[in-house]
Amino acid sequence: MKPGVRNIGAGREAPGLIPAAHIRNGEGAMAKVIFRLYEELNAYVSADRRKKDFEVAFEGERNLGELMEELGVPCREVDLLLVNGESAGFSHVPGEGDRVSVYPVFEAFNISKVTRLWGRPLRRTKFILDPDLSELAAAMQGEGYDVRFDALLSWGEIFDISHRENRIILTGNPLLLESGRVTHAVLLQRGAPHLQLGEVVEKLDMDPERNLRSPEGEDFDRAGAE
Repeated sequence: MKPGVRNIGAGREAPGLIPAAHIRNGEGAMAKVIFRLYEELNAYVSADRRKKDFEVAFEGERNLGELMEELGVPCREVDLLLVNGESAGFSHVPGEGDRVSVYPVFEAFNISKVTRLWGRPLRRTKFILDPDLSELAAAMQGEGYDVRFDALLSWGEIFDISHRENRIILTGNPLLLESGRVTHAVLLQRGAPHLQLGEVVEKLDMDPERNLRSPEGEDFDRAGAE
C-alpha cells in the first residue's frame, strides 16, 4: 500500500450507491456497472471488493468521477480509467453492464500516450539512492530528478524513507533486494553515471520530460481532464 493511504469508507456503502445484492429486477431505473480496482486503490473499499470484479448499482446518471468519489476512491489517486478496455475520462458516463478498470499512479509503465484524466500522467517518479551511488545522485539531481541521497544513511533509514515518501530505491547491491522491507527498487549495473541513468529510464519506461521534479505548488486541473 502506498504510504499515506488510508482505508477510507471501507466496510460501508457510499451515499447514492446501491449494493448489487439489493437490486430488484424490473423495479426502478437503475444502472449496473462492473468495477475493478488495482493495487493500492483497493485500500479504499471493503475487503469483499478488493482485487476482484464487483457490481455497483446507482440511480440516475453518474459520471466516473462522481462514482469514484461515492465509492470513497480519491480521484487524485487515479491515473488511468478503462471502460470496456478503452481509455476514458472522469466525465464519462458509463452505461449498463460497462466494465470499469481503475488504476493508480504507474511506476513501471509509461501511460502518457493513453491517459485522459489529467492531460498527463500523475506519476512523479521519486528516488532514493544507496550510499555507493554518489556520482549517479549528482547526475540525476543535475538533470532535475527528484532524488534523495545521503552517504550517512543506514539501510534501515533508506527503507523507511522509501516507504514514507514513496521513493524507488536505486542500488548496485543485489543483497539489498533480498530484504523483505523493499517494495520498489531497481538493481543497476556498474558503469558511468550517464549509463546508469539511461538504465533507470529504460527499466522504468520513463519519459524524461514528464518525470522531472514538478514545480513547487503545481496542481492538476480536473476541469481540463477530458
